[in-house]
Amino acid sequence: NPLGSGLALAISHASHFLQPPPHQSIIIERMHSGARRFVTLDFGRPILLTDVLIPTCGDLASLSIDIWTLGEEVDGRRLVVATDISTHSLILHDLIPPPVCRFMKITVIGRYGSTNARAKIPLGFYYGHTYILPWESELKLMHDPLRGEGESANQPEIDQHLAMMVALQEDIQC
Repeated sequence: NPLGSGLALAISHASHFLQPPPHQSIIIERMHSGARRFVTLDFGRPILLTDVLIPTCGDLASLSIDIWTLGEEVDGRRLVVATDISTHSLILHDLIPPPVCRFMKITVIGRYGSTNARAKIPLGFYYGHTYILPWESELKLMHDPLRGEGESANQPEIDQHLAMMVALQEDIQC
């Protein structure tokens, strides 16, 4: 039955939406009192970040998150600083407007008085979506150093956006 096999294929492609994200942690050696360490996550392509959850970690004094799409020095910005991560989870829920980013840098500072030579730091959970509509892209709204200021949308770009909107409308009607 071609209809049944097509449905099974569609369900298998969408099954990752129903799975909880995996638990990720990083082991940091020589994480002494006041030590500053960071890790950069690459989501693979620009996303709209909607939610962030990082569990408490008693080995940390603070945690900060920076995000960017093109380059840390080009369009990087600080998303959040948590100075109480040792006692409270960091929860960012329904970010409005959701920031567009591809890279996320998590910087941690070791808790004062800590003598741990090795610390297991939870990297947390990140939620968002990769379907970025043309008007949601912050890069289109602000000056992009890789594009000309006065460049207007050309016909192929308009056709691409129109095709994207038609596909989105068809998905909504299903």
